[in-house]
Amino acid sequence: MEGMMNKFEDPEKFYTEKLALIGHARVIIDLSLGENIMEGLREFRNEHARSGYRVVDMKPKDLNDSASYFTGLQEVATGSADAVVCGSVLDHVPDPFTLIREIYRVLKPGGMSFIYAPFLYVYHAEKGSYGDYFRFTIDAVRFLFRDFKQLEYVPIRGRAATIVKMLPRGMLRKLFSPFARLMDRVRPSVNQTSGYYVFVIK
Repeated sequence: MEGMMNKFEDPEKFYTEKLALIGHARVIIDLSLGENIMEGLREFRNEHARSGYRVVDMKPKDLNDSASYFTGLQEVATGSADAVVCGSVLDHVPDPFTLIREIYRVLKPGGMSFIYAPFLYVYHAEKGSYGDYFRFTIDAVRFLFRDFKQLEYVPIRGRAATIVKMLPRGMLRKLFSPFARLMDRVRPSVNQTSGYYVFVIK
């Protein structure tokens, strides 16, 4: 299936609207790497931590054993979840295909998932805890989520803002950020981006 994308849509608006939809779900599975939660998801977790909200830690017990990443998720019953949230995880598992299949498996028909898929982003493994394995082009996003009934995605940052984001934190990044955002508004890029927010329905 072909996904839907609005290259001019504000990614923060997309993020807020999709998580608001998921927030109404009864059973929510939140995939994480221990305390490594995508920026913004911490507030969502605190708001929706209730009966029916389950955090599944994807941090592996053995970095050299790809199966150990999925132990917690495999314990979730098939077709039991109304929604799955997957923040900064997809790039940190050695087999993202298995992760997407598992998300599809645990979702009920009509269930929703919000996923962050990074593309042009700095290397950020956590030594002794988890690796940093993959990045995802828009073609990869379409392929990974091809079995879902509905796929929506929006790029996060354009070409210029992505380059600035790769700079070390400090004055250079602060100085160039406003110009980069202006350049991206003038010449938007949907393929050269920091990554994608992805929303799917089974």
